[in-house]
Amino acid sequence: MSTVNTDTLETIKQDIRHIRRSGTYAETFGVVLLASAGIGPFLLKSRLGVLIWVSSLLFLGIYFLFTGRYLKGGFGQLTKVVLRTNRYVTLPLSIAIIPIYFHLNASKSYRVYTTFPDKVQALFNKPIKIRIGIVDVLVLTGLLSLVALSAIYNLHRIDAASSKAHQIAAPLAPRVDTATSYHFTIKFPGASSVVNLSETVSGQTVSYSVFASTPGKGQGDFRVYAYHYPDNAFKFATMPEVTLAAAVHKSLISAVQAAQGTLVNSTPADFAGRPSEDGEFTDKTFAGSRIGYIRVFYIENYQYNLMAIGSTKATFDNFANSFQFRGA
Repeated sequence: MSTVNTDTLETIKQDIRHIRRSGTYAETFGVVLLASAGIGPFLLKSRLGVLIWVSSLLFLGIYFLFTGRYLKGGFGQLTKVVLRTNRYVTLPLSIAIIPIYFHLNASKSYRVYTTFPDKVQALFNKPIKIRIGIVDVLVLTGLLSLVALSAIYNLHRIDAASSKAHQIAAPLAPRVDTATSYHFTIKFPGASSVVNLSETVSGQTVSYSVFASTPGKGQGDFRVYAYHYPDNAFKFATMPEVTLAAAVHKSLISAVQAAQGTLVNSTPADFAGRPSEDGEFTDKTFAGSRIGYIRVFYIENYQYNLMAIGSTKATFDNFANSFQFRGA
């Protein structure tokens, strides 16, 4: 009889140690959640996603940190409530091996508690206080700082990406009229779209737009790159023709390289009494090589690159010759 009582007592002691050890697991889970709250936003691309991720994991992380510390503290009167809550809270979080492990541990701890005799359960009736040391404060401060900095940085990153003029506008009609911005009209073979961008040239911000159209399979891609250079820093309108012609040729080569093409030949030409240049290049894709055509010229402080890839020369000429400058 005494052997049975001794074994039972030893089993109860082990179960109590298991419950207190589950506090360590809960505390560890809280650290994992807080670290995830700081790391996860780098993988997200929306403000709402960042806010939901950070706020939910921040709350859960702090909750598990403090409930874990409570369970480790001993025979607290809220032990049963904490064990039951942890059991259910970890259930929806069981989307990976580590959360599943914590959920199973929390469930086992709760079952162990409910099997205690009434006299043992009566031991868990102390209003204990959670003790927090300097190390705990430093760890918690570090984790919260990580979460805060991550949230601020990623919200700023997402805002910068969305505010940057990289957004495609609604489809435009085949005929594009930019009289109020880049001062030209042109007729695309099909419906087009526009992307507004900017870049830094010689320390100056240069705004530009890319108008694009892909009328149909096998009919080619058509684009217009329109740049506006600040009048106070660039003087293309008064630049000598020889110097301007050299700038046109350099721009043509840069445009072909930006399209990941290889220039085959180019021919100096004239547009509206100003130097221009036509070029032919090859564009390699997974499906093979395509022929591309380009025309580059400057009017006043505007640069225009007209480009077609995968079309015929006649189609490109019709497209490029439909360009009309409306005057700034």
